Amino acid sequence: MQKKSIDVLFILFDIGLTLENSTVFQSQVGDQIIALQEMNFKIGLLATYNDLNKFNSLIGNKLREKGVEVVLVQNTSFIHTFSSMSSVLRKCQNAFHINFCYVRGLWGPLIIKWASFFSTIPYIYDVRGDLSDEIKSINTNSVKRFIYLQIEKWGISKAYRVTAVTNALAEIVMNRFSKAIVSVIPCCINYDQFVISEQARFHKRKELGFNESDVVMVYSGGLSHYQQVPKMMELWRKFASNQNVRFLLLTNEDPHSHPVTIDDIGFLGDKIIHKSIPRDQVPEMLAVADIAFMLRESRALNRAASPVKFPEYLAAGLAIVASPSTGDISDIIEINKIGVLVDVNDLSKGFNGVNELIQLLESSEGKSVKQRAKNIAKTTFNWMYYENTYSNLYNKNII
Repeated sequence: MQKKSIDVLFILFDIGLTLENSTVFQSQVGDQIIALQEMNFKIGLLATYNDLNKFNSLIGNKLREKGVEVVLVQNTSFIHTFSSMSSVLRKCQNAFHINFCYVRGLWGPLIIKWASFFSTIPYIYDVRGDLSDEIKSINTNSVKRFIYLQIEKWGISKAYRVTAVTNALAEIVMNRFSKAIVSVIPCCINYDQFVISEQARFHKRKELGFNESDVVMVYSGGLSHYQQVPKMMELWRKFASNQNVRFLLLTNEDPHSHPVTIDDIGFLGDKIIHKSIPRDQVPEMLAVADIAFMLRESRALNRAASPVKFPEYLAAGLAIVASPSTGDISDIIEINKIGVLVDVNDLSKGFNGVNELIQLLESSEGKSVKQRAKNIAKTTFNWMYYENTYSNLYNKNII
């Protein structure tokens, strides 16, 4: 009997993170898989899970409905789960003809190698960040750091092709690992999911108690240290006395190794709304806002980063307050005049910049800012924009 063919098998194994407990995984793996299916790729997924019912309700059933071959391994101890993933991959190789694998992070290449020492499947290694600086930021001990970096070096060196989420990260990979070519595919979205009508936006603002004359500042995302939420709150405090400014804080429940706390928001009184919302409610909530925030420290980790909240903000037509040297997005903001850059170490200057942004949005130029943001999201940060790139990566002629 002829084997079924899989163009790309996604292998997803990360310590502590699974598709059902991470909205970033859901958007950057789940949505990418769906986009590839819509490009006529045949996709498979080999992934771990902690809670099967939650996995299926959030992402598993959706993928199966799209025709994705979903194979799961329960997450237990690291060694047991790693061994199980390799064993299941061997079974997948017997059941399917697999052209390529997609991996992200350290463990995917090792799983592929462990599954078959002599006939490994070619894989595309998707580099999502600067691992060297990332493990420094969480104070990893020197021995573990050395081991992790050696595993990464080996995994990238053996990759058929490599992708990175920013131009800065692609340059790091080319220099650090002597890779001649690294394709750049940033963190993307399905743009159509963020199209909200003006009428729906009006009603949602009214439901939340915002007037049309209000300028609504929003933050959407997690609470890790690198996201600089306390610094953002300091900046928001400077606008607390402005009658026309309101605040919307949208947080998620992704697992993090060292989250910050946001208990001290009482100074904003009834001017702030704080909600923890599921991922599918993010588009309509962002649509009610005017200015979105994503501040970062100036360090290698952030200079290589492609935060998924950026395209989400763009698709909602929001002006953006970000930090200098954040991936490729700082240049995009400045070149396209869709926001301001704020140094977290100079919030007084940042206050003046945000004030100028408010004035810009209240002028006749405000609608143009909104439209420019949406146009960038619809092209550069939309999965479907990279159809030709994926075709070249996976040697497939897309019909």
